[in-house]
Amino acid sequence: MERLPKYLQRIDGELWLTEDERDNMKLSYRIKDVLFEEESPFQHVMVLDSYDFGPMLVLDGVVQTTSIDGHIYNEMISHVPLTLHGNPRDVLIIGGGDCGAAKEAAKYASVERIDLVEIDEAVVRVSKAYLPEVSGNLSAARS
Repeated sequence: MERLPKYLQRIDGELWLTEDERDNMKLSYRIKDVLFEEESPFQHVMVLDSYDFGPMLVLDGVVQTTSIDGHIYNEMISHVPLTLHGNPRDVLIIGGGDCGAAKEAAKYASVERIDLVEIDEAVVRVSKAYLPEVSGNLSAARS
């Protein structure tokens, strides 16, 4: 018998992730494959390869970001404050384990230091490995 990660189900031979958003709303994604799964000390972490969004980061059964549209949120949360600041040098990102905000902040020549604080190292690790479109696969140090 096939062992599926929790939050996934097989329907008519195909994998589906269904988010229970509210009592009257569910959102389902057809999934090609499970690329990564781990129970971290904080949450259930998966990277799923979806048909419409490519690889997606899923925490406790809820989609956090996807390869195809992850840039939208990260660009807005990064470029608006950094542009308004005028001369950002030190950037602190709390959360942001997908590394997308750090990737965007690194585009500013005036930025000398980026500190990213994330409670779950698994999120950072898998985002760098499986979602380079979002994370930029940034290393700990930038030249």
